[in-house]
Amino acid sequence: PDFYSVCQAYFMCGLTYSTDVGDPKPSLAKAKELMQQAGYKGTPIRLFQITNIPAHNIAGLVTQQLLKKAGAAVQPMPGDIASILQRRLDKNIWDLQWGYIESFDGGSPLNNPYFRANCDAALPGWPCDDKLESLRTAFAMELDAKKRMGLVMKMQEQAYSKTVPYVPTGQYRIPSAVRSGVHDILISGAPVFWQIKKSA
Repeated sequence: PDFYSVCQAYFMCGLTYSTDVGDPKPSLAKAKELMQQAGYKGTPIRLFQITNIPAHNIAGLVTQQLLKKAGAAVQPMPGDIASILQRRLDKNIWDLQWGYIESFDGGSPLNNPYFRANCDAALPGWPCDDKLESLRTAFAMELDAKKRMGLVMKMQEQAYSKTVPYVPTGQYRIPSAVRSGVHDILISGAPVFWQIKKSA
């Protein structure tokens, strides 16, 4: 619990563009109901599971369990990250993949590549929504902070109600440790090594 929190904001919780607008409030009962409404007939959901990165592997196993509890059949497709990143370019062989994005990329509509909905030019999953792309462009051109936040709320509402480029489920933090003689470390979402000093 110290390193994980449930979060369904597309642009991260606790950051500038966090909002709960459109938050679907996860429910297994609702998931079962929606699958029945969609006419689901038990076709296995083909799930990529990256096995050589522990966080991905665990999340893949949990995803399988939750899908089964919601009444879905699952066909796991395990592999290392390099092979899966290549295989997912084929639209015909998979349905679902768990992934993650760091806060410095995921915290803004301008940086988040998974939020793009520009059809065949989008990342695998290929979300396609002209309205969502128009809102993103408007966000890029808007200088007023309050109006920008209003556009973020519209984007998240559109994403959850129409497009669903992906489904945020939570945030986790990775602790780090540094020996006592090392200092002047830049705090960043990724390791950077300039300006670091080492005491004698």
